[in-house]
Amino acid sequence: MPLTIISLLTNRSLQIKRTSTMKNVWNIRHQAKTQDEKPSVTTLPETKIHACHAVMRAAHNADIRRVLHDADVEQMLVHLLSHEDQTVRSSAAQTIAVVSRSSLCQEKILQLGGLEWLIRMTCSEKIETKSAGALALAALTTGNPAICRELAGRTSGIDCLLSCLDLQDPGTDTAVVAGLTALTSLALEEATRPVVLQRISGKVLVPCLLSGSSTVQTKAALATAAMICEPEKLVEFCENDGIRALVQLLNSPVPDVCRSACWAIFALGADSHVAKLLATSSVIEQLLAINQSTAKRNQFTALALQRLLDAKLEIKFALTGRLDFSDQIQNQFYDVGAVLSVSDVLTLPDYMEQTLNDKRPIYVISIGENHSDEDVSQSGADVELNDADTTETKTLPTSVLTMAVDDSLVQWLEQVSAQIRPLTSPRQQFSELAEFVALQYGGCVKFEDVETFRPELALAELRAQRMSNVIPIGTIRIGNQLHRALLFKFLADQIGLPTTLVRGNYGRSYNEVVLEDRSETGSSHTRTYIVDLMFTPGRLIEATSRKALEYISLF
Repeated sequence: MPLTIISLLTNRSLQIKRTSTMKNVWNIRHQAKTQDEKPSVTTLPETKIHACHAVMRAAHNADIRRVLHDADVEQMLVHLLSHEDQTVRSSAAQTIAVVSRSSLCQEKILQLGGLEWLIRMTCSEKIETKSAGALALAALTTGNPAICRELAGRTSGIDCLLSCLDLQDPGTDTAVVAGLTALTSLALEEATRPVVLQRISGKVLVPCLLSGSSTVQTKAALATAAMICEPEKLVEFCENDGIRALVQLLNSPVPDVCRSACWAIFALGADSHVAKLLATSSVIEQLLAINQSTAKRNQFTALALQRLLDAKLEIKFALTGRLDFSDQIQNQFYDVGAVLSVSDVLTLPDYMEQTLNDKRPIYVISIGENHSDEDVSQSGADVELNDADTTETKTLPTSVLTMAVDDSLVQWLEQVSAQIRPLTSPRQQFSELAEFVALQYGGCVKFEDVETFRPELALAELRAQRMSNVIPIGTIRIGNQLHRALLFKFLADQIGLPTTLVRGNYGRSYNEVVLEDRSETGSSHTRTYIVDLMFTPGRLIEATSRKALEYISLF
């Protein structure tokens, strides 16, 4: 043992611990002597194992890891990876997993060729050896791009990690967790990500999500977020019941599991089709409950919830009363009014099946484009997440009521696309679109006639004629502020004009737009305006003005 290292220590409380550690390091170093020497008692496998364990315990301290590095502990540990005794090899690998928390130790182990020995161990069929090797690889690849590249470049580097994910026997959790951790590290590195994504299967992570170990579940959810991102992988993941497995983790009492599941939902929800599968009433309700609980709420809950609400604008508008500039109203959107609970929002086919009643009408957008795709996605979502008795994954419903194409709305959209989209001034586009919307819904309304302007009678006649509470907005001829604001938002979204839809108090809905104004000095700044669809259709009212407040509050 180099005495100069001990003499440099100034912390008396650490000296005894470090001296003991150095003795164990010396015991390991002693094994590197030539085989011509007669082995002593200290060369027995049991001694080496105990020495490894002592070093491993001491290496949890960052200061001692530096001392161990200066004493070339990596060389001794790598040497023991080739020992004939399996337990010695496993002990050395487990110790490497701890000392590798130091980047200096990571680089040294790579230089000494330890990576190849650890890959061989991870390929072993013996669980103890495999787990120890995978554990060391997981530690080495954490935050080390060079080792990630080296591991991904080896013939069996990724294969040995993937083989860990297939283990389901009792006592294999360590290997599974290590394999998931290492693969996630590789997937997060730009240089090695393509190689991992090429080799990973969309179905391999599903059994890990269903594991009885909370640690495996946590790592599996993080791995899902990192690796299940390509279209074919997402399809395979969904076909193998991955959505259900992931959603079940939201019910876990373990905070780490719930947090990782929320992150995975946010990541997978970047794909619009998967987001629709996830954005069922039950899942959104779960996330709302978690987000409202101080005990279960985490930094990813709000992100996951927002992602799903963005994919299910019907629920978002019903709960929040606002669709933002980025929220694009598409075919089959429907407005059910303000609700207090997600469970109050039914599917469009459910509303269509209801008989005529005295409840609020359901206003729907139906232009026929991409109709079948959205119906299949929604129906598939309901089956996949709610039909627990079905063992075979279903993708198509047995029978779904479909909404007839709203011919008037299609015609309006064609007119707007032809007449307003080509205009070069956004201000002119907004104004003319507002005039167009007002014209379709009865024209302007005089301020003094607001109290007598009641389209409810015409709406009741329309409902009776259709024998349904579901009303296509193109069939309305006299529209109030809600009808006009909804139509304005839809048409604006279709021709690329960013606007909001806000449900004000007592149904006083309105639209906001943002325009760039230039001053006389040539400087520019943006302002938010309220679009007048009632009194002077086409007028843009500055949002902070008194007139805007009157417009919103008087309706």
